[in-house]
Amino acid sequence: MEKFKGTPGPWRVDVNIGHQEIETINIIQINGGITPAKITRFSPYEIPREVRHANAQLIAAAPELLEALILVLDTWGEDYKDKNNPEGGGSPLWEKINSVIKKATEL
Repeated sequence: MEKFKGTPGPWRVDVNIGHQEIETINIIQINGGITPAKITRFSPYEIPREVRHANAQLIAAAPELLEALILVLDTWGEDYKDKNNPEGGGSPLWEKINSVIKKATEL
């Protein structure tokens, strides 16, 4: 399984109101100060404030969510995959978790 190559978590959300009342939401690494993501209000397509903040919260939780999914697959192991789908391949849940981990870790 690929290892995550991005900025390690945990991350937090930091909201700033700048020049001309333009809101910028920074997703900041808690123990390093790196900003792996930024969401700004300045856009030709206005996204409602609560949607921007909800998106930021999800992005900030991403490293911990990925870590939890990897832990689930490591705990279940290949035995779970094989036992829960006698026709071959993994169970739908195993396949979904594996797919999401690959999406997050493979470039």
